[in-house]
Amino acid sequence: MRKLSGNQLRIIQPDRQRNEGKMRRARAGAPKRKHRLLVVEDEAPVQQTLEMFLGHYGYPVVKVATGKEALEKLDDERFDLMILDLILPDMHGLTVLDAVQANHPRLPVIIFTGLGYDEDLIRQAHNRGAAGFVSKQLSLKQLLLEIHRVLDY
Repeated sequence: MRKLSGNQLRIIQPDRQRNEGKMRRARAGAPKRKHRLLVVEDEAPVQQTLEMFLGHYGYPVVKVATGKEALEKLDDERFDLMILDLILPDMHGLTVLDAVQANHPRLPVIIFTGLGYDEDLIRQAHNRGAAGFVSKQLSLKQLLLEIHRVLDY
């Protein structure tokens, strides 16, 4: 960084170690405490991508492939957020959302779907209690921003 002092031009070396640490934390966007996420997604490559991406940002992820598995996990373990696909092999995601709202009403759910932007679907999801909606067609950073918004960062 250059700083003008009187008629002189000086180069000031920032405290590199301190600034690099701040930048690393800012880039990581790591949560202050580890929020456990339940990912309900039937496609293994998408599950793995989400686990790696969210894990990089400090989120422990538990993955399940069906609505039934998700509801069983919720009865056995504590989670801070659910990321829910709509098209599952055993039931529709909105049916899972209804069961979550009935049995775990304080658990925020973000719908993460490949169905794209459908205003009616988004309205249905929000009316049934979804905290957020993200299309798989968007960047994973958009999902991260929605997670941060829902968890009040």
